[in-house]
Amino acid sequence: MLLFVRRWSYFLPCVYLMASIPIFEHIYKVARVVVDEEFHLPQGKHYCTGNFKVWDSKITTFPGLYILTSILLPLKICTTFALRFMCLLASAFNLFLIIKIQEVFHGKVIHTLLDALTITLLPPLYFFAHLYYTDVISVTTILGMYNFWLRGYHKSTAIVGVCSVLMRQTNIIWVMFFLGVSAGNELIINTKPMLPEYKSKKGDSKEKVNADADMDTLIKVIGYNLKNPTFFIGNISHIMHKFLGYFLVLLAFGAFVLYNGSIVVGDKTAHQATIHLPQILYCTLFILIFGPSLVLQNGWAAAKNFFKHIKLTVFLTLFLLIVVKYNTIVHPYLLADNRHYTFYVWNRFYGKYEYAKYLPIPVYIFGLYLLAECLKHRQIVMQIILMW
Repeated sequence: MLLFVRRWSYFLPCVYLMASIPIFEHIYKVARVVVDEEFHLPQGKHYCTGNFKVWDSKITTFPGLYILTSILLPLKICTTFALRFMCLLASAFNLFLIIKIQEVFHGKVIHTLLDALTITLLPPLYFFAHLYYTDVISVTTILGMYNFWLRGYHKSTAIVGVCSVLMRQTNIIWVMFFLGVSAGNELIINTKPMLPEYKSKKGDSKEKVNADADMDTLIKVIGYNLKNPTFFIGNISHIMHKFLGYFLVLLAFGAFVLYNGSIVVGDKTAHQATIHLPQILYCTLFILIFGPSLVLQNGWAAAKNFFKHIKLTVFLTLFLLIVVKYNTIVHPYLLADNRHYTFYVWNRFYGKYEYAKYLPIPVYIFGLYLLAECLKHRQIVMQIILMW
């Protein structure tokens, strides 16, 4: 089965690329500049021609995309077509990476290939595969990190993490996630043999201990470390040494934010970090719409939990009513830029009717139950905590 998947991991991206080229060419003919390509294309062409001194102050990200574009310099093909085609190639490579990632989970062949295609053809992502934007290549770096991390190559993961942050600063979250899960796994593996219930099992060596843990075990692991400071300090020292690459990336990024005074490079006044909890709710709605396979596989269990845990459902309803009322933030760009779908969502629904933003709360809650159900099947409880 794995051999079959590996063959398809090369064949399917080629088919995908060939099928996408006619669409790509049509978009190129009818739309030479789309949305923020107004800023990206000129900047990319500057780097592509070796002019690294020019920088548009409206650009908010690091120059990772433009540095990558400079590989075209020897070829002397710094055209809009060439710059956009890089993103289409990256999109095909994303499909390859997703299939390679799926190999690790040893799923069914048809599910592996369909899931990979579903993710690659996600409408917002596939749209940008035909334009010169950071989105697609940013996803490439995230998938690259995930691919190395799943195979235990932590140094490689950290190196790709640097590239990922250079594409988009917000990708630092993924570096933190991989570090958090890795550190949590290591803490559990090192502490499990010290717990009384594991000590009583004869012949249970550290090498046989894995990172699987339910919430009860995790609490015991944390409790043991807190009660034994010397053991805990030893664990922390071991973790910092083993995952030093991640820590260096985080420290460098923290130094940048302190020096820069903001997470973005340019247009700082319009891009300020803030707490916006409804963003999580919008994410659940997005997953429900664009993740039908997740809904089909876990929707019934989520629906049962919705009514089974009625007290939690009522609490979430009241909590989300407060969150939506007092923490809904509407960015000026959202209301002014009719080139984005969210412009129409807000101007024709959420912003038009006084109580419209409260109506999807039951759907949000169902989405949260669905995510909990999906995450329940992942490796360890540490991943669930960090994903939330």
